[in-house]
Amino acid sequence: VLALGLAACTSSPQSVPTGTVTGRFVAIGGLTAVPRPLSGAVTANSTSGHSFTVEVGKSGNFLLSLPAGLYRVTGHTPMVTVNGVEPTCGAWEPQVRVRAGKETRGVQVVCPLK
Repeated sequence: VLALGLAACTSSPQSVPTGTVTGRFVAIGGLTAVPRPLSGAVTANSTSGHSFTVEVGKSGNFLLSLPAGLYRVTGHTPMVTVNGVEPTCGAWEPQVRVRAGKETRGVQVVCPLK
C-alpha cells in the first residue's frame, strides 16, 4: 500500500509546477540492521517556509506531490518513542530537491534505534 499525499500551497490562481517525492519511512538499528517499515506521518518543509504532510501506512511507503523547490523531509511515528516522546526522524539527505514534472525516488526517512 502506498500512501499518497497531494499538497499544494496556493498564493495565486495560477497553477504551481509540481514534482513527486517517493520513498520509505523506516526504523534502522536495534537488534537487526534490516530496515523495518514504520507507519506515521512524513512532512516536507520547504525552504520558503511551507509544510506538507502525508500519512504513511504500515508498508512505510509514501508519495508526496510538491511544488518544485528544496525540502527538509522528516517523519513522526507513535511506534518509536524516547522517554515517552516521539522523536523527529529525518531523511539521509539534508535537503531533497523537487523538480517540476519529475519524480525524486528512494528518499528514506529514518528513525535510528539503539
